[in-house]
Amino acid sequence: MLSASINMHGYAGKILWINLNRNEVRSEKIDESTAKLFVGGRGLGLKIIFDLNLNLTNVDPYGPENPLIIATGPLGGTRIPLATRAAAIFKSPLTNRWSYSTVGGTLGAYMKYAGVDAW
Repeated sequence: MLSASINMHGYAGKILWINLNRNEVRSEKIDESTAKLFVGGRGLGLKIIFDLNLNLTNVDPYGPENPLIIATGPLGGTRIPLATRAAAIFKSPLTNRWSYSTVGGTLGAYMKYAGVDAW
C-alpha cells in the first residue's frame, strides 16, 4: 500500500530551464505531488511538455519553439542496474507528435549528481 505522503528521496527536486534564444538559465522546484503523480523521466518530461501548453500544430519539429526536455527518474544515480536511464521528450519530425527516446549510460546518474531531475 502506498503512503499518503511521499518524500522527495530519489528526486533532486529541481528542473533547470535553459533558454538558448535569450541566453538565460533558471531553476524551478518540483513539488511532491508532481513527483508522486508523474514518476520517471518520461512521466516528468511529459508533464513539463504539457505544462508549457504549446499548440502542437504550431510547433515546428526543427524550430526553436520545439522544446527538448531531458529528464530522469527517482532511481537515477543509484546502483540499481538499468535504472539510470534518461528520457528525451520532443516533437518528432517523423510523426509530428510528442515523442520520447531514452538513453542509457551515465547521463541520468550525472544529472542527479548535479542536483537536477530535468533540463
